[in-house]
Amino acid sequence: MKKKLIRIDNKIKVYKEPFNSILGKRITKYREEMGWTKYELATLSGLQPGLIITIESGDKKKVADASDIHRIAIVFKITMDKLIENIPVGTKMKGY
Repeated sequence: MKKKLIRIDNKIKVYKEPFNSILGKRITKYREEMGWTKYELATLSGLQPGLIITIESGDKKKVADASDIHRIAIVFKITMDKLIENIPVGTKMKGY
């Protein structure tokens, strides 16, 4: 896996995981804490089950839209900022 170098406050931090992977793991963590299946999260968020599966898998080819992330955050009763906080600056997110 290719490492990403990010400069923050004149310090270089190395991140091994891309945005999709980190986000997918966070969404999985929140979903499991709620005791929901992927299909239940899809129903509650109004998203397709296949999209939830893709997002949680961290698929490099499909980056979640900002609106999709927002809908998921609403279901978890957290802000979108909370869901994506501390994900490395400079990673790409579709819709932003």
